[in-house]
Amino acid sequence: MNGKLADSSWAQPKTTVKSDDMARKGLSTHITKTEYGDSDAVLNDKVKLMADMIKKSKNCVFYVGAGMSTSAGCNDYASKKKVQENGNRL
Repeated sequence: MNGKLADSSWAQPKTTVKSDDMARKGLSTHITKTEYGDSDAVLNDKVKLMADMIKKSKNCVFYVGAGMSTSAGCNDYASKKKVQENGNRL
């Protein structure tokens, strides 16, 4: 679950929200709305790895979905769930 460039010593992400509900209707695979989170140490290592990849790239494109935006405090378009504002989104 950590990805192809992961360090083998990294702990696997822990389930933060367990759900058996389908993430999107009509998908051919069973992808649920379950959410996962990394430990602070693994997240820090992943950010360093990503920063290194960005520095080495000639072009960089980010393709992200609702998991990124809701974590940042944005409302979820697909479920229409409203995120409660808590001040600074950063």
